Amino acid sequence: MNIIILNDNPPPLGGAEYHIELLKSLYEKKGHKVTLFFFNDYVKGKSKKNAYIELKKLLSSQKFDLAHVHAVEYYFSDCIKLLTEEYNIKTIQTLHDYRYICPTGDCFRNSEICTECHKGNFWKAGINGCYNLIGSFNRFFNESILKKDILGIKNIYRFISPSNFLKNVFEKSYFTGKIEQIYNFLDIEKYTQYDYQRDEENPYICFTGRLMPNKGVLTLIEAVKGTKIKLIVAGKGPVGDIIAKKISEDESYKNISLEGFLSFENLVKLIRGSHLAVVPSESWEVLGFSAMEALVLERPVIASKIGGLVEVVADDRGALFEPKNIEELREKILNLMKSPQKLDEMGKNGKKFVIENMSENIYYDKIMNVIGRV
Repeated sequence: MNIIILNDNPPPLGGAEYHIELLKSLYEKKGHKVTLFFFNDYVKGKSKKNAYIELKKLLSSQKFDLAHVHAVEYYFSDCIKLLTEEYNIKTIQTLHDYRYICPTGDCFRNSEICTECHKGNFWKAGINGCYNLIGSFNRFFNESILKKDILGIKNIYRFISPSNFLKNVFEKSYFTGKIEQIYNFLDIEKYTQYDYQRDEENPYICFTGRLMPNKGVLTLIEAVKGTKIKLIVAGKGPVGDIIAKKISEDESYKNISLEGFLSFENLVKLIRGSHLAVVPSESWEVLGFSAMEALVLERPVIASKIGGLVEVVADDRGALFEPKNIEELREKILNLMKSPQKLDEMGKNGKKFVIENMSENIYYDKIMNVIGRV
């Protein structure tokens, strides 16, 4: 097949973009031709309409058998209609966030889960100050009052949900019957090609990912501060400055180090060298990419009992705690760190889980089953 993959941004921004890199490679391994189209590559210093113009040129230049859409902003909806209506291309979309039911995409406001815009009440995002006022009222009026398909979702054959949790959330809105659940996948051989071992002389735990307020890393550093547990935080984002300030000004945070963004091999080395990884998210994770990475590298995961994380992390491969509960998180960390044998067992169980549920071939068979029914 000749496949076009579309997304707002090119890699390496986040989980969606990394998934696209993996997906392109997988499709090509299986003999398909793949073209990538990133909307924001065509709007730098120009009108957003330019992305539409450039996409139309591309679609006119060759025939595509399938469009696989990913994270697309509201204002690029005309481009989706171009695929499905004018060029009649078979189209599926993988959901990477909640933007179809929440203008900000994360269902997170004032450090709490927010569902006020679900069911189409998008005007509340403008009133609450978390989205453009005019844009939120415009979307509410067109979608909820006039019932217009301004997002172009009517002709998208199927939406792919990486977790049952996200699928259930969307089906409570207006997506019933159009969503199929398929876990995201990892290139397992890429992760397991290195032979790094757990650091027994200087034991530590790790956090890897974007340092955003909803990722819960501030809860994590409060849980380990003043303990003998060494924490290494790897990633970039606005919360990084807050962590750096705490480390420099308060001795109780001296067991915490901030590493910044790591190359792939150094990321693998960090996780493999750790005793366990922590994913303390405070918003609805679609699935939990950081948790998947740690598990495939045979490291147990302590994660928040929230969103899709509960489908990735279980008692036989880690532990769950209530989001924001510093004391419970501290207790879970200390208890697991006391038992190296238990950590080994959990690590093996975690890798087995990923291999059995999140491998390339499993994903490919399931996605082709969906495509075959388009």
